[in-house]
Amino acid sequence: MLNFTLVLVFFGGIVGGIISSVAGGASIVSYPVLLISGVPPLFANITNHGALIFDYLGAVASSAQELKGHWKQAFFYAISATIGAVFGTYLLLAFPSSVFEKVVPIFLVISGVMFLWGKKQNSGAKKTYSNI
Repeated sequence: MLNFTLVLVFFGGIVGGIISSVAGGASIVSYPVLLISGVPPLFANITNHGALIFDYLGAVASSAQELKGHWKQAFFYAISATIGAVFGTYLLLAFPSSVFEKVVPIFLVISGVMFLWGKKQNSGAKKTYSNI
């Protein structure tokens, strides 16, 4: 008989992969799945980001054609994200894990709402890369 946790993580990974390939934001699914499966929040965060590193690299590689002419903007976002990640890592290490456990679910709900809301805003407009 299959273990419920194994099945949960397996299907959570599939759903996270589908969401990531369609719209990005796999963490909205994969992080809660790790929490539900019993992984402590700090380890779930580390595991989640470690697993998604190749997803990010794949997204850039598969979007190379669309990024032509926009590399300065992509570089700006990459540097901004790196600075945010370094600052976030510092905060993660500076505060007790109990703070992380209380704050992250709030941020996760906010990001989920923004993810859903953002799709509604863009659904009526045709997106072209020349407008980015």
